[in-house]
Amino acid sequence: MSLPQALPRPLVSQVGGHPGIVESEDGSLIIKSCLPVEREFYGQIASDVRLAALRPHVPIYYGTLQLQGAIRGGRLVSSDVTATPKDEIFILRATHSIVLENLAHNFKRPNVMDVKLGTVLYSEDADEAKRQRMIVKARETTSLETGIRFVGCQVFDPSQGVTVTTPKEYGRSLKVSELPLSMVKFFPSTSINDKSLMLAVIDGIIDQVQQIKAVLSTIEMRLAGGSILVVWEGDEAALAEGLIDRQRRQNEDRVEQEEEGSEDEDDLPQESEVENKPSDVYDVKLIDFARARLLPGGGPDQGVLFGLETMMKILRGRRAELVAESE
Repeated sequence: MSLPQALPRPLVSQVGGHPGIVESEDGSLIIKSCLPVEREFYGQIASDVRLAALRPHVPIYYGTLQLQGAIRGGRLVSSDVTATPKDEIFILRATHSIVLENLAHNFKRPNVMDVKLGTVLYSEDADEAKRQRMIVKARETTSLETGIRFVGCQVFDPSQGVTVTTPKEYGRSLKVSELPLSMVKFFPSTSINDKSLMLAVIDGIIDQVQQIKAVLSTIEMRLAGGSILVVWEGDEAALAEGLIDRQRRQNEDRVEQEEEGSEDEDDLPQESEVENKPSDVYDVKLIDFARARLLPGGGPDQGVLFGLETMMKILRGRRAELVAESE
């Protein structure tokens, strides 16, 4: 896969991960350098029947791309450059990157949150030094006790007309008792006037997290270092319109199923149906598979399942707070 030189630019909606992730000129694709393990796992998701149920819950994978040079001013320039302190410059190594859909692309004002999953942050083939570093990291953050760590988020502030970013340093500093504050950051009371809209979004996100948990509970794999990415519409008018459209589509689907007869609940959607699903006003996807692998006979990743349960718990807690504020 190849792209013209003018296309890549720094990813606007990045709230976690390593710096240097870029997006295509129209914002529909992200280009991320990665280890061979992650590239291979995305390919495995697309081809391995054992991972078929996971496909609707990960970004669409388009293949690989090789970039070399640097991003400056939104353009790909020669790697033979000198940067001044004022330059916004991202070096792209001569390596194959993966090309994925940009989950935030179809949102007018995307609110984005990255949450690290699991109680174990190292892969089983990690050396002893790295194991110890990751054990300490899990213990010193909320990962070990809760199965999640708030990485960061960005939320549109309508009163100022700007997007406010909460950096990863904030998430690392949180104590277990303070973890619910991350949901206050991501669902601030002042961001949407009609609280029923935000409640509908939280309900939908909880439902999607539950679906992901149900799928992962059936797959024997390890997802060390994996994350869950949540996006919801921060523009109130677009959010209201989108929720109405979502309800309309659900009603049409229900009528169609009634006319054609009930569908077998065990049937998986075809890949084309997943990819052609209309854009929504919220979305939840698993990302970051640098240490992911199937583990036949090892059972599901209990630390990740624990983290997803924790996430649903604090989402429900934030929902209850918003309901109380509205009374």
